[in-house]
Amino acid sequence: MQRIRKPLPVSLRRLITECNRTHLSKSQSKALDFSFSACTRAIRVHNRWTGEFLGNAYFNGEEFYFSQQMMKYINRVGHENYFKVQNAISGFLNNCLFVGGFR
Repeated sequence: MQRIRKPLPVSLRRLITECNRTHLSKSQSKALDFSFSACTRAIRVHNRWTGEFLGNAYFNGEEFYFSQQMMKYINRVGHENYFKVQNAISGFLNNCLFVGGFR
């Protein structure tokens, strides 16, 4: 099943870039381990410390979902850290949706 990859609204792209730059998500300290860059249809996620590209997060108009590459990376971190990594990334993105008024 092919998921819909809607273009990111410009205001959301700017908000993600601003949150990434100024670290507005201080309450989510694990989100600081990742670097986010907003493109036209995807949000590229990198490991801030190693520079490794983890994968993309896509927006379907209501919520974000992860690419297969990102899911493989999250599965690779280990069972005990699986939910920590997933919650850190999705928490940052959902926080941006909430702050931007998209929810």
